[in-house]
Amino acid sequence: MSQPDMVEISTSERAPLFWAEPVNPVELALDRPAELTGRRLAQGQLNGRPGPDQGYALALYEHLAGQVQALPTEQRADIQAGVVACAMAIAGRLGRAPILADLKVVLEHFGYLGGATSEQIRIRQDRFKGIAHNYQALRRMVAFTEMELNLQE
Repeated sequence: MSQPDMVEISTSERAPLFWAEPVNPVELALDRPAELTGRRLAQGQLNGRPGPDQGYALALYEHLAGQVQALPTEQRADIQAGVVACAMAIAGRLGRAPILADLKVVLEHFGYLGGATSEQIRIRQDRFKGIAHNYQALRRMVAFTEMELNLQE
C-alpha cells in the first residue's frame, strides 16, 4: 500500500530504484526440444497438421457424453474419437482452441443429440465403425465431415 507524501521515509526503508544490466540477445535464445526448425512438416493426404490441444477437446466431450444418443451397436470409444477429431478440425480451421459448440455441431450433424434420421444413422454407422483404432479411417472421416460442413480450404 502506498504511503502519503507527508509521511517521511528513512533512507534504509526506501525501495531500491529499478535498474537493469545490458543483456546479450544470444544468451536469451530459447532451446526448446519440441521446436520445429530446419525441416518442413510432411504434407499431403492423411498427414493432418498441428492443431490445438486434443486433451481439452476430450474434456469438453465429457460434458456432452451423457446427452449422446447412440444405438446399442455403436461403440462409445468410436463416437468419442470421431466427434473429438472433427471438432479439432473445426477449431484448427478457425485458428483457435476447441469449444463446446464445435463438439455440438459435429454431434448434431450425425444426429447424436436426438432426432437422428435414417440417413444420419446409416452414415454414422459406416463412418464411426472402428475408427478409435484406425487412424487412416479417422482421417478420412474427418475429411468427409469437413466437406459436408463446408470447411474445406
